[in-house]
Amino acid sequence: MLDPKLTSVLPRRILAFALVFGIVGLLSAFVARSQFETFPADSSTWTAAQLNRVRDLAGPLSRQQDIGDTKYVIPGGGLLLVVAIASVLALIIFVLLPASTGWTPGKRLLGLRTVDLGGDEPTMSQYLTRAVVGLIDVLPGFIPGLLGFALAGTSTHRQRLGDRLAGTLVIDAKKAPASGVPAAGR
Repeated sequence: MLDPKLTSVLPRRILAFALVFGIVGLLSAFVARSQFETFPADSSTWTAAQLNRVRDLAGPLSRQQDIGDTKYVIPGGGLLLVVAIASVLALIIFVLLPASTGWTPGKRLLGLRTVDLGGDEPTMSQYLTRAVVGLIDVLPGFIPGLLGFALAGTSTHRQRLGDRLAGTLVIDAKKAPASGVPAAGR
């Protein structure tokens, strides 16, 4: 097992997660904004065409929100598009990018990397396990990542649930060599 000093990076992990979560959120919001249609919030001022358009956009998945003097309407198909794009972005950033380069943008920026328990590069299935279980780690939703980081805070090697199940660790890349990170006591 690795020296616990290499895994004492929890504050940087939290910041790296927040940065990547923010990237996915901003890109998803950009896509969502392109799907919204706007109308005056006061429906008594709508033209017949506007009234018909709002009715056309209404559906089981559509969403409407009044903000100030504007009503924002996103049709169900637009909402599904936003969810699909956010899911693809998350897959790219949390699985494919780390599996091919060894880092997420947040980890790269903050000098962190993910390794398996032996200190080597994790496999694609380990990255996928980390990401899928990461959906549980981000619960509760009102503070994304609270559960995962609470679990990491109680672990000797600062492992969240996804790391525990995948057999991975997040380490300080600057204090460890590129591969074959030395175990404790070596």
